[in-house]
Amino acid sequence: MPSKKTTDELYQQIVTIKKDASILIKISEGISVRAFQEELWLVRYSEPLVNFEIIWRGEDKITLPDHSQLIFHHKKGQGFSMNKLGVKVLRIQNRLGGERFKPHEKRPTRTLKYLLQTSKIPPWERERVPLIFSEDSLVAVPSFGIHFEFQARHDEYGFIVEWVR
Repeated sequence: MPSKKTTDELYQQIVTIKKDASILIKISEGISVRAFQEELWLVRYSEPLVNFEIIWRGEDKITLPDHSQLIFHHKKGQGFSMNKLGVKVLRIQNRLGGERFKPHEKRPTRTLKYLLQTSKIPPWERERVPLIFSEDSLVAVPSFGIHFEFQARHDEYGFIVEWVR
């Protein structure tokens, strides 16, 4: 149970919150209250993420520094195509800002920040989403999309990446 002081602080912030404001109140050892899209969320509290870089060499599963996992599923006609990439290894890293992404051929390239915001992904997930690169090209954003240039054709195998938090 949160303390009376924490409960009072939470109440005060909720009744005075503005429509687009964000709150973060840690109410217990592992849980915090967040606000997003005019809703309150109970979210597992996690420490700030440190920058990381991991090399993927075809493993089925990778554990990230925040203990979330990336699970790679090999599927025909889905995910990113290793043939189109022309490499055997990929780099997985956290967001640093300024990344640009184009998941649809007929839509313009946008900042990843814009795409994640317009997809209504909560900010605490946006800041932690891992990114998959081939050299300097952003190939995939797990559980979000694949850059259109690297998407597997219907007749070739690709990798779908699931981000398990």
